[in-house]
Amino acid sequence: TAEYGSSGINAEYGHVHRATGLPKTDTHSKADPFVTVYYNEKEVLQTKEVTNSDNPVFNEWTEFLTHNFIESTLSFKLDDNDILPNPDDPIGARKIILTEEYVRKVNTGLPLESRRKGMTNKVVLYVSVVFRPVDLL
Repeated sequence: TAEYGSSGINAEYGHVHRATGLPKTDTHSKADPFVTVYYNEKEVLQTKEVTNSDNPVFNEWTEFLTHNFIESTLSFKLDDNDILPNPDDPIGARKIILTEEYVRKVNTGLPLESRRKGMTNKVVLYVSVVFRPVDLL
């Protein structure tokens, strides 16, 4: 059972480590991926683009305060950055409904779901998610 601070407030620490198995999305090069993280549909992090990589390392994190996180959603969206006027190409996404099992997940591989036509690659995003209680004085 998760323990919560007496204030009912928790700090969420999210770390986007890396991704593996990205498909080739551009004609003349590998993907230029970046990750966007959403908490309850609100954007909380967008990583920098990693140029020309099918196994990018992002190593970026975010931290924010929240009330009880149980039944909240945490979503990860992996896109290939394209130069305007072309829209960014979606590579994969994953939405999780948070339960007590997500109080502490470190360097966990999340297989991403994709609607890309003909995509056979198994794309995995490695993240850490840690919630910890915050006691206010």
